[in-house]
Amino acid sequence: MTKVVAEEKMAIDDGKPGSGGLVTSLVRAIDHVSKRGVLSLEETLGNVFMINFAGLDTTANVLAFMIMRLAAEPDLQDWVHEEILAITQGRPVEDWEYDLFPRFKRCYAVFLETLRLYAPVTGVPKMTTSGQTVQVGERLVAIPPGTDVFPMLLGIQTDPRYWPDPFTWKPSRWILRPERSTEIEDEQLLVPQNGTFFPWSEGTQSCVGKKVSQIEGVAVLASLLVTHRIRVQTEPGETQKQVKKRVEDCCDDNNFDILLEINNPSKVGLECVEL
Repeated sequence: MTKVVAEEKMAIDDGKPGSGGLVTSLVRAIDHVSKRGVLSLEETLGNVFMINFAGLDTTANVLAFMIMRLAAEPDLQDWVHEEILAITQGRPVEDWEYDLFPRFKRCYAVFLETLRLYAPVTGVPKMTTSGQTVQVGERLVAIPPGTDVFPMLLGIQTDPRYWPDPFTWKPSRWILRPERSTEIEDEQLLVPQNGTFFPWSEGTQSCVGKKVSQIEGVAVLASLLVTHRIRVQTEPGETQKQVKKRVEDCCDDNNFDILLEINNPSKVGLECVEL
């Protein structure tokens, strides 16, 4: 981190724009760079660390749950592969451009459904800046200014009032297809009711890394399934139904320490098979 900050400072001192990312903005805010800075070097390094840590671990944990659940669903992998081929038209991964990724709606649906059930941050810390009222059943509850509030994502995102069959991992719930259309490109993503799905939080203080994680999740899945399949290493005499149950049990045996994570992932061995 010190090296990155030093390189950005050197570029700025030389009149160059730097990387142009968030780190550049942080470095410009350091006292000895801006001459009227609002951050110390230590505060800047702290911010860089938190951004890197949060973006890396949260997305990685979601990918771990996603790959594990996908491994037990060969038909779902074929469904995603069908979309990848339709969108890329057989172009190799190294030739894919950024504008392809918003078109991978089935890939994104798998990522979203994993986030719905296995959000890496299970509660979103908020604070009321002014008095708020919340409807709880038939009562209106007044929340005074300066009150810490922790909406619990897993409770909201598995509420059967908004999510049919809420504890079933079902990526296809996110895909809407116009009537009489057979084109993959015509498929649209479900837009959940406001306040029923917000793994990146919502509002002006939503996650700064939201877009990065969305593209990363889709890119990993599309790049993997275009040429490979994920398989569960089966036990002697184990049926596909039993495999699926073992994977589900493994993923549901989780804990929240810093982030939501699988307790014993080694209970399910996986292998990557080239097509």
